[in-house]
Amino acid sequence: MTGVQTCALPIFTENQYVTIDITNWRRTVVWTGDENSRRFPFRGLSIAADGRIAAGIANGIAVIEHGTLKMVAQPESGERGLGYPNWTPDGKSLLFAARGADGVATAYVMPVTGGARTALNLPPDFAGPWLTQDGHVVLDGQAGNLLAQPVTADWQLDGAPIRVAS
Repeated sequence: MTGVQTCALPIFTENQYVTIDITNWRRTVVWTGDENSRRFPFRGLSIAADGRIAAGIANGIAVIEHGTLKMVAQPESGERGLGYPNWTPDGKSLLFAARGADGVATAYVMPVTGGARTALNLPPDFAGPWLTQDGHVVLDGQAGNLLAQPVTADWQLDGAPIRVAS
């Protein structure tokens, strides 16, 4: 694969998160849960540059660091679940989706250490979101269109969404 330096594929099997390095197919166990871990539905996984893992788990967002799982965000009033976390490029915050009781999703950014959420005013009916290193939020929008939305450093939308695939 031309241009690929390294890529680790995150996989959840049984009660372990593992990564597989596609350059040498080496499997690395990054977290092992107990027998209760199997009862959690996982919604999204993101690995930070320093190896921390953010996961949508048990309707909230957890960070796994040095083998320890810590819940960092829970649904707020009127939300039925959180998921699809992504690390910001600086590794200090997470972008994630919150699904309301009405089924409508909202994207938020929140410091991983806790604190107030910042809502992103994304188009309705999206799935995802994902964050690129160059400052775009990517989401699976209406009618199966993959959209990219530029954002500023303070998480304000900057311009119209761009369709990148359909």
